[in-house]
Amino acid sequence: MRSFCLLLGVAIIQGVIGQDDIFSVVPKASNIVPAGEQVVLECVTREPGTCAWKLDVPELEGTGFLTQTAANFLTASGLRARDATSQTDCTIIIDSVERRHSGHYTCSPFMNGGQKDAPSAEVVVAVKPASVAFIGEQAETTELTVSSVDTVSVSCEARDSRPSAELHWFLEGSELTDGVVSEETEDPETRLVTTRSTLTHLFERQDEGATLICRASHPAYEEEDNREASLGVVVEFAPVRAEGSDLGTLYGFTDGEDKDLTINFTANPRPSTIQWSVGNDAYLTAGKQTFDGRIIAGPLEEVDPAMHEYSLRLTFSPVAAEDHNTTFTLRLENNLGEQELRVRVAADAPPPPAINEPQPASEGNEESAAAVEGDADSEDSVDNAGVSGGAIGGIIVAVIVLLAVIALVAFARSRGKWCFAAKSSDAGAEALVTKKKEGDVESAANKEETKELTAPDGEGSPKREKGEVVYAELVLNKDGVKTEVRPSPEKTEYATIVGTKTPEAKE
Repeated sequence: MRSFCLLLGVAIIQGVIGQDDIFSVVPKASNIVPAGEQVVLECVTREPGTCAWKLDVPELEGTGFLTQTAANFLTASGLRARDATSQTDCTIIIDSVERRHSGHYTCSPFMNGGQKDAPSAEVVVAVKPASVAFIGEQAETTELTVSSVDTVSVSCEARDSRPSAELHWFLEGSELTDGVVSEETEDPETRLVTTRSTLTHLFERQDEGATLICRASHPAYEEEDNREASLGVVVEFAPVRAEGSDLGTLYGFTDGEDKDLTINFTANPRPSTIQWSVGNDAYLTAGKQTFDGRIIAGPLEEVDPAMHEYSLRLTFSPVAAEDHNTTFTLRLENNLGEQELRVRVAADAPPPPAINEPQPASEGNEESAAAVEGDADSEDSVDNAGVSGGAIGGIIVAVIVLLAVIALVAFARSRGKWCFAAKSSDAGAEALVTKKKEGDVESAANKEETKELTAPDGEGSPKREKGEVVYAELVLNKDGVKTEVRPSPEKTEYATIVGTKTPEAKE
């Protein structure tokens, strides 16, 4: 048994290798083209032989074996050889493909050692779907009515195409992929395929008014072709108020004044039961009133029919004090469910918007808050239980200003600016300048010496009065350090002069 399997494997491998040795080019396995296009089935052998093809094309007048010598058949079938005289190029061409050319073509030339088959090539003449349409209950309608509590199935077909079409579902532009099942059926005579796709989906109240689209894709479609079918979605749902069932407290219901209480909601279909309850006593239906005639329930009014929005009004004529401690409940019901909406009324003005409660403050914070706000007994004083937002802001501003002042003082002190600038001394002093001679820095033999220099008194030098401040200027030259005395107005800075002892020149 093992030997048989081994021999079979060797035979298969030899067959594959044998094909590769015989054919340098083989036809493309799948050729899907629209009608009227050209199809080239390329087949080239490595060694000379007699070209031939095996056809499995039911709609052609002849099937089975075909050689290039059958010129009449080739012409009648719309086929031709690319080079009828070649012994290696067995390529055939369909210049204008038609539906009848759909089938399988196998290049099978006669070679030394017998007939050899190349891999088969399929030609599919693309035929776009004859139609794309919904089937079943939605076949003759433009709307799809669904429930918000039950799933619904809807089917769509792309009929009579080749190859089969692909169907995709979209709800208001978003593709639906879950709950999609597709199936295909082929007509045995025409070999055309009908594709059916079924969508099972739970629609929500928010899908009301959306568009459901079944769209086909197919290689034979042209840009102007209609390739989709659509339905408008109508969702049935129980009465609901989008903002919630508890309306809270409505203000401005002053005793003795007439006032309307209005509630908006949505429902589809419209509610079959509408009932107001006043506390636990009176029950009113639309158009009815209490025994004393003071509270009247208005009729159901349409606000936006397209979105199934309705309005109900309860009229107080007039408002009484007992209304302020009463909960008014509106009960709504249709075939999909019910909803209770609750509301209370008050005579006061609406309260101001809620703000964050102040955090408890320490004793130090209380003192800071009192300092920022001023008199603790005034209306604007800070509550002892915490620091207000204004006080915190004032403290932050004060800290920023203090830091800015400290930074400016430090800057002025380091730069000698403003009040930190140097001043002249009345006692006077001789100017000292610190300087090193550059040449002596590089020479390790020369020693540095610091000495005090005074401006010499000589001819051309300005006369100094007792107590006068003398200013000196350092001049470096080849002869060493030299000082020049200048009058007070010309110099306003002090300096320390560091001179370098110059070696005496040797004769």
